[in-house]
Amino acid sequence: MHRLAWSLLILSQLLFTSSALAQRGSEIKDSPLRVEIPAGSDNETYRIIPCDSTGLVLFYKSLEVTEDGKVKWYFSFYDKDFQLLWTKGVPLAKENEFRKTFLSNDTLALFFEPGPKARENSTNFQLLRIMLPRGSFILNNGEITSSLDLFDFSILKGMFIGGFNASSGLAQLATMDLKTGLVSSYPVGSTGHTTFISMQVKPTDVVVAVMKKQVTKKTWDQFFITIGTDGKVKSECLISTINNDRVLTDSWFLPDNGDETLIAGTYLLFSSVPDQQSQPGMNKATGFYSTKFIEDQQKTLFFYNFLDLSSSKSLMSERDMMNLKKKAMKKSRYAQEASSDMDIILQSFIRHKDQSLLVSETYYPEYHTETFTDFDFYGRPFTNTYTVFEGYRFTNILVTAFDRQGNLLWDNSMEVRNLVAPTLEPRGCLFFSGEDIVMAYLSEGKVASKIIHEGTTSGKVEYSDIDLSSESEKLVTETKDYLYPWYDHYFIACGYQEIKNISGANTQKLIFYFNKLRFE
Repeated sequence: MHRLAWSLLILSQLLFTSSALAQRGSEIKDSPLRVEIPAGSDNETYRIIPCDSTGLVLFYKSLEVTEDGKVKWYFSFYDKDFQLLWTKGVPLAKENEFRKTFLSNDTLALFFEPGPKARENSTNFQLLRIMLPRGSFILNNGEITSSLDLFDFSILKGMFIGGFNASSGLAQLATMDLKTGLVSSYPVGSTGHTTFISMQVKPTDVVVAVMKKQVTKKTWDQFFITIGTDGKVKSECLISTINNDRVLTDSWFLPDNGDETLIAGTYLLFSSVPDQQSQPGMNKATGFYSTKFIEDQQKTLFFYNFLDLSSSKSLMSERDMMNLKKKAMKKSRYAQEASSDMDIILQSFIRHKDQSLLVSETYYPEYHTETFTDFDFYGRPFTNTYTVFEGYRFTNILVTAFDRQGNLLWDNSMEVRNLVAPTLEPRGCLFFSGEDIVMAYLSEGKVASKIIHEGTTSGKVEYSDIDLSSESEKLVTETKDYLYPWYDHYFIACGYQEIKNISGANTQKLIFYFNKLRFE
């Protein structure tokens, strides 16, 4: 029998109270390895980026504006014992917002581009590189078409290589020489609307990607494509679904054995496409698919309906499953497949020994109804009712394991409780402990964990409290909480907490915190 244990490291820790993290507070002896920063609200912009065993970076956008109209962002670097090594402010363009990071050895690159509230003619992006131990910064400024939005990027051989998507029209591959600052961009495709949905930059100076190409107003084809950093397409192959009753919705890929690539993702029955895929925040799918490519040839193709998974009973009740199948049969007497049409996002695709693990999370948008009384022109009362978006309620973390040909080996899931988030950023965490696979997430000040051994659940779900700085404190609420893998068996828990002092003082505070946890 396996048992989960999450422990907080008990070390001396300093609490920081300055908005710039430069002033130090009193020292707390024998407290959890934890940093607390006073916050005005949970809308502040604190972010944590784990940087392997080198340490971690905390950064945020301040309200300070320089004489030339730029806004200062503050960056702080902590070592793995949470000792603050340096804090520095960097002025960046006022309209730019943080988008993505890329970590290579001891250099962290952060990409900033104009946010949705920026002027339409804003085209400048900024790439900030931080040499972590020294605390030195290099800022590159680039320019690209204002309608483009970064999908992902890498740094390779002194060059920035990024994939950009457009709200309409062609996606672009852009490069920037980090010495000269020269930016080059190349459209991907010749006509219509193309979009990156998964990409990877290889050391051989090629970009491998899965891209969507719009076919009709409601449907898209997906292609497996290889592009040189000079923008030239080296190969392009349609990911076939054999017939037209299914549409691929999202995909990730894993290079394997040189010219071999395994692609896996989600699909939707064609009959479900028109009504559901057009709704914002909805990523409907009927099940998973997998396919194997050798060079530019598609060799295998498999579809796995959610209703046929071993973990389907944890995703929905048996009654719901029966109703779906009956509904499908009524719709067409020739129907061979029922549609569960769950909202799902792909989190990662991981190689573990001889298996490929696709990690995904299910959710649904949550609303509440508000009613108020108003009066018409003649003073007569009438009732108005409207719905308010609460956030996305995450419900399950799923792991599906494939062999090298794409055959489904096993699947498992973990129920997610009491986790509502304002965005669709993945919240689950998957890592390996010897022969075991551990699934975990953070919610309401607790880490929930579950062990899988060879696809079978080992033991029960364990819930471990994240200790506060003092026994006299009590957690009231927690929002925007994340659990990040760090290094070895260490993790970072972070988020915004409202904490009440239950001693005689009876005071409350709102903080942004991060804790170091160890899985045992």
